[in-house]
Amino acid sequence: MVHVVARHAYKEIHVLDKLQYHYSLLSLVFPVIKKIHQEQGSEVELVRKLRKTDIDLPRAKVNADEHMCCNFCRIPIVDYHWHCANCSYDLCLRCCQDLRSLSSIGDEDIGNEMGERTRDKEISMGQASKLKLNFLHKFYGWKANSDSSIPCPPKEYGGCGHHSLNLNRIFKMNWVAKLLKNVEEMVSGCKVYGFESSEKTELNNPRLCQFVDREDSDDNLLYNPSSQDVKAEGIADFRKHWSKGEPVIIKEVFDNSSISSWDLVAIWRGIKETKDEK
Repeated sequence: MVHVVARHAYKEIHVLDKLQYHYSLLSLVFPVIKKIHQEQGSEVELVRKLRKTDIDLPRAKVNADEHMCCNFCRIPIVDYHWHCANCSYDLCLRCCQDLRSLSSIGDEDIGNEMGERTRDKEISMGQASKLKLNFLHKFYGWKANSDSSIPCPPKEYGGCGHHSLNLNRIFKMNWVAKLLKNVEEMVSGCKVYGFESSEKTELNNPRLCQFVDREDSDDNLLYNPSSQDVKAEGIADFRKHWSKGEPVIIKEVFDNSSISSWDLVAIWRGIKETKDEK
């Protein structure tokens, strides 16, 4: 089966539209980077307390086309992680936090669940018991050390049982801190004026269609442009309504599509061709 790749003519994006897109992306990314920076800072402070001196974390050797993943949760590691020098076991910061939280829940705490039965304590102990059981189902007998350092898991679970992992990094020590500072300056200093259109103009907007008629309601209208409107004017209005959680209905999508067919016969034929090809 031949796959046809549609070629679209290059369209220059207006400078203000570019600014709006970048501002929106940075605004969404900023809390994520801030959270990563906080988590890294907590781990660095822990290592400083353990070593009682300034630190220079070892840098992992990762090629540009490679992704380092956590050996426990299999999620890609962003930057800082705990590493075993003996067996190269890698653990992400979130799994380290979960392991420490679990280790702080003693067996006696779960046993006390049968004691006093205040409602708050029942909920707390129930959640603690559930967390412990869920974790032990995968890694039984693995706990954080009393000083909050993390040991390598036992051999039967992929580790070597070494007494402590080392905090490593992928990028430069201050890479995330600089990134956070740059994003914060851009978000706070880059205000796109006129990005939010006035609510008053929506009543006369031809791309708003009334789908319901409810009294004392301000959401009887839905944004209902055609696909050609979106192509010609960009997605600024679309993003405004979508960010508010409002449904958006795009008209004439099928009519303007040259490479897609939603006809049931065409869909079934495509599935059959794929199956026969395999």
